[in-house]
Amino acid sequence: MRSLAKRIIPDANGTEANVLLDKRLISAPPLAVSQCMERTIEMAEGAKDALHEALASILDFKEKAVSGVEEKEQMLDEMEDKLSTFLLELSSVSLTDSDSRTVTELLHCISDFERISDHVINMIVTVSIIQIANSSMNSHDYLNGLNAEWSLQFIESYNAYGQKYRLAIN
Repeated sequence: MRSLAKRIIPDANGTEANVLLDKRLISAPPLAVSQCMERTIEMAEGAKDALHEALASILDFKEKAVSGVEEKEQMLDEMEDKLSTFLLELSSVSLTDSDSRTVTELLHCISDFERISDHVINMIVTVSIIQIANSSMNSHDYLNGLNAEWSLQFIESYNAYGQKYRLAIN
């Protein structure tokens, strides 16, 4: 379906994300909803990756990880903006009840994923402050336990929530 969309609706910029959210897709709501679901799944994966990087930075702080998390957060902000705009435009056309519910759920999901990325930035800022304030802090055993607990809770919540949207952490 993706390659079909690329052939039917070429993008002047050549980027796949722009092709798959081209405003011309609004004339084909099922295809547009499908592409929005794919972008939402990408957002979920990006939020998950950013969270894992932030949790890893608690145990092993690296400036490179901070910039990586910041880049992911910026990407998620942009995706949230584009997807929200597209979904709002899509919701103004005639949709099936199922597609209408999906659009509403996707709007909530992308907002949640963007909020997760904001919390991840807060985590990174806090870790950075702690790192600067007290570089001799040695609580790796405690943090290892928290990391394992948080990761397990996150994975369980993510998988339960994601079953509806084909998301899964291996």
